[in-house]
Amino acid sequence: GNVVVFHSSDLPEGRGWAPIYHAFIEGKKDFVLTGIFAADKVDTGDIIVRATFAIQDNFTASFLRKVDNELTFLLLAKILDKWPNTLPVGLQQIGEGSYRSRRYPKDNEVKINQTINKLIPHFRAVEPRSPAYFYFNDVKYIIDIRPSESPRFPDKITIDYPGLNETEILYINL
Repeated sequence: GNVVVFHSSDLPEGRGWAPIYHAFIEGKKDFVLTGIFAADKVDTGDIIVRATFAIQDNFTASFLRKVDNELTFLLLAKILDKWPNTLPVGLQQIGEGSYRSRRYPKDNEVKINQTINKLIPHFRAVEPRSPAYFYFNDVKYIIDIRPSESPRFPDKITIDYPGLNETEILYINL
């Protein structure tokens, strides 16, 4: 194939839906964006490139999505630079991995008897278009959190090319 797809998990781990949400819920320390060849079975294509960076405590899903979008273009440019005249070299995914099912707005309801400490990953993981919420006396309340200081774009990104057995570190000074 010659179609590249980007998925926001360390494939084969986290195939399927809502990888950004699950990064927070599962307490991942690092975020991984993987570029693969499109395949018949979802998120199973050969891995061309993988970018990894630390998830900071002030990151939210909305911010992570912005980084993910910018990083997608950066990785596309790196693929085009690395393979200017040929198809990229990928490496077959190893292992069964895992599959995440689709999430729906109803999945963002918070049961108010949970401790806030337990809920913080969920609050960080939902996005404004489908926010966390709860009901109190039949009134629906929307929960919107954001850090007091805006997070910064990751300053160290590790980029792996598994098919070439190459790694590079990208330092970003903003």
